[in-house]
Amino acid sequence: MSDKSSIGVLWGQDGLYFVESLQLDLKQSFFIPWSVDKAAPGEFAYKSDKDSMRMMALSSTVQKEIQARHITFTGVVLSLPSKDIIFRSFVIPWVQHQEIKALIDYEAVKYVPFPLKDLTYAHHTLVFSENNVKRIRVVFVAIQKETLENYCSVLEQAALKIDVVEPESLSLIRILLSKDIIKPDQTIAIIDIRDQSGKILMVDQGVPLFVREFKINAAKEDPFIGTSDPAISAGLINEVRISLDYFNRQHAHLQVSRALLVASQNEAQTITSLSAELGIACEGIDHSRLFKNIETLKMDFLPAYGASLVPESTIGEDLFFRDQRDKRSRARLAQYTFNPATLGLATIIPIALLCAALIAGAYYYLHQGQSQIHGQIQEMKQKLGAAADQEESQIMMKSGQKKKKLQDLRSARLKSEMSVFLQVVSKILPPGAWLKTLDLEYDNNQEFAFKAAAGKNAAGAKPPIAVPKIMMEGFAYLPNTNEQFILVNTLLKNIKEHAVFKGVFSKIKLESVSTQILDAYNVTSFKIRCEP
Repeated sequence: MSDKSSIGVLWGQDGLYFVESLQLDLKQSFFIPWSVDKAAPGEFAYKSDKDSMRMMALSSTVQKEIQARHITFTGVVLSLPSKDIIFRSFVIPWVQHQEIKALIDYEAVKYVPFPLKDLTYAHHTLVFSENNVKRIRVVFVAIQKETLENYCSVLEQAALKIDVVEPESLSLIRILLSKDIIKPDQTIAIIDIRDQSGKILMVDQGVPLFVREFKINAAKEDPFIGTSDPAISAGLINEVRISLDYFNRQHAHLQVSRALLVASQNEAQTITSLSAELGIACEGIDHSRLFKNIETLKMDFLPAYGASLVPESTIGEDLFFRDQRDKRSRARLAQYTFNPATLGLATIIPIALLCAALIAGAYYYLHQGQSQIHGQIQEMKQKLGAAADQEESQIMMKSGQKKKKLQDLRSARLKSEMSVFLQVVSKILPPGAWLKTLDLEYDNNQEFAFKAAAGKNAAGAKPPIAVPKIMMEGFAYLPNTNEQFILVNTLLKNIKEHAVFKGVFSKIKLESVSTQILDAYNVTSFKIRCEP
């Protein structure tokens, strides 16, 4: 371990968080709040003289605080907020290691809203098998170059040298791993609650495979009262469930085994509810395990603490935005630069003769090797024909796309009359109600012959060969909350009385109904199940 201290800096929602650590232990911490108008560098780009003056004032405050705390070393690790980070995860065909970057650059443009030339980006790759075919999962993180420079310039003007820049989520994961709160071999969900907002991370092997942010309070001006409030707790559980469902669909080969709630307040009831609702073990963070002998330190210091541990850890190096440690290594090697003036003539002449012999031998073998390689290239070009001018990564990519299309076509169901239910539901939905999902369950190996007919004989129709099950989930909204339940009952009645549904299903019931907050509105969510 290093015997020197290191500093981590987090750009928080309300200011700059600094942590100095030594060999994994927190040495000191301090906080520098924003100015009165709370403008942060990610929100503007020196568009006016006022912006520049504000940034210079912040740099001056940082420099004074560093000097007042007698911090003499100036290298820092910068942790950036998730709101400015573009996080994507996608799959590419398996290719050789040297071809991965070109293929990622080709694919990434489909998933980011900006040209790659305007971004600073990094990636981490994970090889896995799908249907006995090797594929590569790419974790892609990016930030706009202009935004990154805004952040860096404030610290650089304070005479600080930025060694590493990384996403806040990576800093959080590092401190939890370092304190042995999570294990590298676990696939775990981390739920990070910060006042008015929350964030969900799905982590495997110490790398975030999924990052999603959401709002906590219905109105931003409301004070945060913790997740013990029933409406907030229900909204949080719903957000986590949505994220887990999406992650499980995208990563079928992984299984989330545990959830961890990171919050400043004691959320015992929420932890119990999460465990019961999600069906996985859930626990909260013990403050004393993170900040020894410091009971009042805000949990916002966590990412700054994790960033300060970069010199002691190799976690997430592939996802750094800026890493100047190699430059420092080169600087250390500079002291060993060869200086001929320090050698005598008797030493220089033998060295010169030896170098000449080595150069002549190298030239001969290089020329022979080039001739052989040139002949092999010409032979390969003749075999490849029109494809000779294409990059290997492009050929592999097209091959993977065609294989996937062929697989999709082979697994496509050629006959189904399930669409009739979608047509009916779209007609009987009352104004103010809408569906989020409509799941159909039936034996895919049997034909579904829809026998129900509109009219008085529909109820006595012969049952289909493969009878489906339907689960509908949705929401209802009217200004009057009490009328929302009436709206749900109206939809249930419409379904029960429609000839198509009566002809197929004998059990049509309202499985659950509850109120929740959706985009700052009080709505009623419902689940309706239809079974034969």
